Amino acid sequence: MEFTVGEMLKLAGKIDARVQRLQKRGCDDMAIFAKMADHMPEFKRLMCMAGKDGIGELCGRFPGLLRYAKILESVAMGIRSGEIKIPR
Repeated sequence: MEFTVGEMLKLAGKIDARVQRLQKRGCDDMAIFAKMADHMPEFKRLMCMAGKDGIGELCGRFPGLLRYAKILESVAMGIRSGEIKIPR
């Protein structure tokens, strides 16, 4: 299923706006991660729609989206390295 640029921009803007609101409230990365848990499926969908190059372009355009992507990347790296333990 193909998605339009407009759909990707709308979804990126939605995530960006939420992160920026949280930043203005003084939330740190872990608080943003926790409060954005319900947006993870949307972020994954956006990544699938945009592809690697497209998500990079969107992050360049939406600073809140970039911050969220970096938070998720940091958490993923922590899980991969074993620094963050996941209960099984």
